[in-house]
Amino acid sequence: MNLLHLNDRPGAYPPSLYAADSPPPAARPPLRGEARADVAVIGAGYTGLSAALHLAR
Repeated sequence: MNLLHLNDRPGAYPPSLYAADSPPPAARPPLRGEARADVAVIGAGYTGLSAALHLAR
């Protein structure tokens, strides 16, 4: 149990300037068929962005 997120509602941002100014993400259609990739970068923090940049080079 993570006490930091215990009272958070799933799928809802906590009250903040970001949540107040950002529209909800647009609905996207489900992936159809197969998708293949050599690499999948999960996350867009410093580590994920650095990994994607180095892999692109």
